[in-house]
Amino acid sequence: MTPTLLGRWQQRLLVLPTIGLLVSLPLAIGQRHWYYVIVLFYLGVGGCLWDTFYQQLQKMRWDNDWPGVLQLAGAVGEGLLLSILLKVNMIVGTKASELFGIMPLIHYAIVSVAMFVVSQSVLPVLFPHARYRGRQWL
Repeated sequence: MTPTLLGRWQQRLLVLPTIGLLVSLPLAIGQRHWYYVIVLFYLGVGGCLWDTFYQQLQKMRWDNDWPGVLQLAGAVGEGLLLSILLKVNMIVGTKASELFGIMPLIHYAIVSVAMFVVSQSVLPVLFPHARYRGRQWL
């Protein structure tokens, strides 16, 4: 079933603190920089704003569907916005000069792919009723 806006938000706010932390904590501990955990907050807030935009785009599609390929394409847009905010030092709690090269981009890519895989494979198994309720699990 096509996700509703509330379903998108619930899914994002469920997967980010769980899978996002599992992916981010080893990087944060290994490089001794909390950017990797701080960015999860920005991904949650910014992602919910993006989801409202995605929902409007979804309504313009002839079948009102949002396939997985478009989810991954949306992740690229989120990543670009995050990198721009990082370059202009708009992410509170970190400075771009303190990070190692392209590690923020690699971190975002790993988190996005992990969230995508979990949302497409694990969540439908754990919350089968959400499939028929626009991915709303509450």
